[in-house]
Amino acid sequence: MKKLLLLAPLVALMLAACGEKGPDVAKSFESELPKAWQVKSFKITVKEDIGTKVEPRRQFRYESAVAPNADLYRTLFTFDDVKIVELTHKKGAKATAHGTATAAYVGGEWRTMFDAETAPYHGGGEPLEIGPSAIVVGSKAYKEFVSRLKSELAGMEGEDERAQAKFQELQAARREADQKRSERLQELNRQLQETTAAANAKQQEAYQTFLAEKRRIEGELNSEWRNRELELRAQFKELAKTFGSTPDGVAQRKQAGEQHDNERRALGTEIAERREKEISEKKEAYDAVAAATRAEIEAAQKARNDAYRGADPESQRIQNEIQRLYNEQQQRAQRAQDLAFAINELDKLGSSDK
Repeated sequence: MKKLLLLAPLVALMLAACGEKGPDVAKSFESELPKAWQVKSFKITVKEDIGTKVEPRRQFRYESAVAPNADLYRTLFTFDDVKIVELTHKKGAKATAHGTATAAYVGGEWRTMFDAETAPYHGGGEPLEIGPSAIVVGSKAYKEFVSRLKSELAGMEGEDERAQAKFQELQAARREADQKRSERLQELNRQLQETTAAANAKQQEAYQTFLAEKRRIEGELNSEWRNRELELRAQFKELAKTFGSTPDGVAQRKQAGEQHDNERRALGTEIAERREKEISEKKEAYDAVAAATRAEIEAAQKARNDAYRGADPESQRIQNEIQRLYNEQQQRAQRAQDLAFAINELDKLGSSDK
């Protein structure tokens, strides 16, 4: 006993060397609490110096009365951005926390670590504003929320029936539009065949006309060439009779023969140029007819091809409407599945709350 009395001043000196007042455990504990909690009372039940002069350390056992500064709620389930919660702690309701704390003097200050044994503030919920986005399980608002979900789920059956009737109506309309499009395509094919046949016949007629005109022009010009050739020969013969056998006569005959040959060549050139010009005019007329018939055929082909490639506006509108209904049905089915799951979970929560 005397030894213990002798050691007491030494322990006091050691404690004083490790800070004038030692660690403020209560303040450190309060800083460890979540913001929604506050310390009502704090006391050290046991303390012990477990360090050295070089490395001061102290250990404490504490007991603290803590209380939330607001009602605290724990979220049980969330649906449609609405939290279903339960009250875990009433504002100001005290609870007791127990544990140990170890403080070490480091870098000129006390640092305290806590080892909680009972900590009502851990997982004890959070402050929430109760309203449309947070409903307390078992409350009137909770029952109204569940009732609204059940009504929505029940109403979906009628929506599905109406959607199915509309879907069948659209399917019939699409079949009718497809039939009209098929008939339109058949009509365009028939028109193309008729246009092609008529155009080909017109072009063939124009070609035969061109050939006949060509033969006529060639025949008339050949006949004209022969007649004029005969006239030139007859003129040359008559002229040749006037030439004697004297050197002058021979020279005159030669000169007249050259002139005759020049006239014959000029006649041939004239006839050839006229032939080319007149036949070219007839050919241009035929080419114009051929171009016009080709344009008629190409226009009919384009109308037919455009109809084949392009989507029918009415069919496309109906298809878009069918797709919209399908998407809505898929969304509704997913919504119904989510509602059924949520209602089941909420019913279980409601049962456990009673």
